[in-house]
Amino acid sequence: WFRQCVEDDAYYKACDVFVSHRYISPASRPLAGAFFQERLDLLRTRATGVPKPFLIGEFGFQDARAEGALHNPVMRDYDYALWTMAFVLEGLSRGVAGYNIWCLHETYYPNAWRMEYGLWDFKDRDWALRPAFHAFALFTRMTEPGDIVHRVISSHPDTVRAVRIGPRLFWVNEAEQPLPLQLEGMEVSSVTLFTEDTLPSGTSLPSTRPVQGGSLLLPARSFGLLE
Repeated sequence: WFRQCVEDDAYYKACDVFVSHRYISPASRPLAGAFFQERLDLLRTRATGVPKPFLIGEFGFQDARAEGALHNPVMRDYDYALWTMAFVLEGLSRGVAGYNIWCLHETYYPNAWRMEYGLWDFKDRDWALRPAFHAFALFTRMTEPGDIVHRVISSHPDTVRAVRIGPRLFWVNEAEQPLPLQLEGMEVSSVTLFTEDTLPSGTSLPSTRPVQGGSLLLPARSFGLLE
C-alpha cells in the first residue's frame, strides 16, 4: 500500500509527508532498518528534487504477553526503553524525519476500555513514569526544530547505535556487557546516561558526568547523550 501511495501521481502530489505505523515483536527488531530503507528508497526514487519527508506516525513493541490493541505489559519493562532508543536512532541515521510513540499515557476510552500503552501509568498507580518515558523524552527535550541530523558510524552496529542531532550525540548500548566508546570527529565534555538501576524517579535528567578525550565506557544495557 505504501508503494501504491507513492507511485500514484494524484496521491503523491496531494501529500506533503508520508507516514507509516509500525508495531514489532522483539525477534523482528533487526528488520527495522529494512522497513525504513524500503520506504525511504521509494520516496527518493520518486522525487524530482528533495524527497518528501517520511515519518513514523505510531510505533511500539509487543511480546507474547500482548493481547489485542490495548494490553501490552512489556511497555512497563526497561527493555522497552532500550528498544525505543535503538528504533529511533536506526531510523534517524537512515533519514527518517520524525517519530510519534504510542501513546502518551495509560488512559480509559469512552467505552471503559483501558488503553495500557503509555509513557506513564494511570492515576491508580500515581502516574508513575515508565522506563520508555526517559528514552523518548531525551529526543523531545534535547532537540530543537531545524537541528541537523548527522549519521554516526558504529564499529558494533548490532549493539551500539548513535546519531548526532544538533550539538548532541544520542546513543544506546544494548549489549549485556559494558563497551568502550571512542568518539571521533566530535568534541564532547559530558555524558548523561541511564541504566536500569539508575533511572530517575521523576522527570529530571540524571546529573552529567565529565568526559575527556572522547573516551567513555558505556555501561551494559544503557542509553543517553553526549554533549
